Amino acid sequence: MKHNFRKGDKVRFLNTTGSGVIARVTSDGVIYVNIGDGFEIPCEDRDLVLIDSDESASKVFSKKGEFESVQTFVSEEPEEEIIEAEPVEKKVYQGLKPEKGLYYLLVPQDEEMPVSCNYDAYLVNYSAMELYIRFMVTSSKGLDRTLKTGVMEPGDAILISEVKQTERNEWLKGKIQFLAVDKKTEKIYPSELAHFQIKEQKLINEAHFRENAFFDEIALMQTVFEFKNLSEDKHKAAEEIEALKESLGAVKKEPRKRINTTLIDKHIKEEGFAEVDLHIDKLRGDYKSLRDNEKISTQMSYFSQCLDSAIGKGLKKVVFIHGVGSGILKERIRKILDEHENLKYEDASLLKYGEGATEVIFN
Repeated sequence: MKHNFRKGDKVRFLNTTGSGVIARVTSDGVIYVNIGDGFEIPCEDRDLVLIDSDESASKVFSKKGEFESVQTFVSEEPEEEIIEAEPVEKKVYQGLKPEKGLYYLLVPQDEEMPVSCNYDAYLVNYSAMELYIRFMVTSSKGLDRTLKTGVMEPGDAILISEVKQTERNEWLKGKIQFLAVDKKTEKIYPSELAHFQIKEQKLINEAHFRENAFFDEIALMQTVFEFKNLSEDKHKAAEEIEALKESLGAVKKEPRKRINTTLIDKHIKEEGFAEVDLHIDKLRGDYKSLRDNEKISTQMSYFSQCLDSAIGKGLKKVVFIHGVGSGILKERIRKILDEHENLKYEDASLLKYGEGATEVIFN
């Protein structure tokens, strides 16, 4: 039956595996479904099945890269008859109803092979607190390495880094120094040094990669600190806050510096330069089940969003690896590039990339 889909509805694909959240519906009826990491897949009404309306959403964050504060929506409209997704047995655990706190998550880039893929390491501030943080990982040799400093607003989630499968054991242990400020009451709390550690055995057991309150994707989640354990000490904290802000680099001449994470960040190889691999097996774990038009739509959507992200980030150069193939992807990419006046492009290094890459240089 035909359904009037709306932005925010959670849907699954009828003719292939996977699910997502509707990002927009165009005037001509094309429905764009966000499947994570910024991908938007164009679909028709008949290709989708409604799982959950946006009016009953209970996720804290709908997708990676689209983080929001907790909200509860109550529908005043009569319920519509919908086609239910196949029931899946779910185990209730703390990850679905977390305490207010600070959480560390390893999100697999391939949900079908979570124990043998690369990961995205995230830090989530699930609270009404503003946090001044320093994130450190502890190597197998016991050495601490600072990877991120700055400010986290209430409800923020930041991408710390992409974690290679071969390096994942170096990301199992660490510590976070933070100072919390309750933005509602203006209470200031003394700085805390919270430790976290994930058992190595969990990484080789798919059962530990579970649904969670923060992402649609499964993740290995570790509680770093629960804010109910904060001890208030206004006098001590008042003395500490400026010193800690200064040490974190959050307060110099500017009032503060906000941590911002964009789609292109995960592809940056060095300052001002990123490399984006558009091969479909790098973008979708279920690529073997996709039709040719779905593959090209996925690739073009990701290309366009990475291009926009690179421009917004102010990068100097990006290499898009599209392969040789039939040349359709390359042709469509360059057609879009021709529409931009403030860039130029050329074949990327033949020695490094062969004939299957385009180098974009921003003016």
